[in-house]
Amino acid sequence: PVTVACIGVDRLRLVNEKYAHMISNISSSNAVRLLQRNLRSGDILGSAGAGEFLVLLPNLGIENRNNFRVRLSQLISNRNALLEPNLQISFSIGLASDDMDKLQTLEEMVYQAVSDRYKNKKNKAQNEKTLCDVA
Repeated sequence: PVTVACIGVDRLRLVNEKYAHMISNISSSNAVRLLQRNLRSGDILGSAGAGEFLVLLPNLGIENRNNFRVRLSQLISNRNALLEPNLQISFSIGLASDDMDKLQTLEEMVYQAVSDRYKNKKNKAQNEKTLCDVA
């Protein structure tokens, strides 16, 4: 089995507008380093645009893909606890495996992973808005 992850740095445009390109470049560089350090040796990391990455995760099937999401989220949380707020990053992560929903081609898996990432990003934004409304 193989899994494709689409990982995007959230609020990169806002960081860019508020703190200029330098801080946004630092955030992107930090994201790349965090991913590189925590991927397996056979995993393949590539850039898919500004602050968005695709990762090919061979031998990571549907049963382990949520563990990947949880582990990456925990790493980000631990890292952010050590940084000033303007250097903290958050990710939205989308995943698709070739053993789910009969996905067969890499193109289909990338499309599904990107869709899953945007769905998770939207849910995260709604949850943050709800938390702000409650506070």
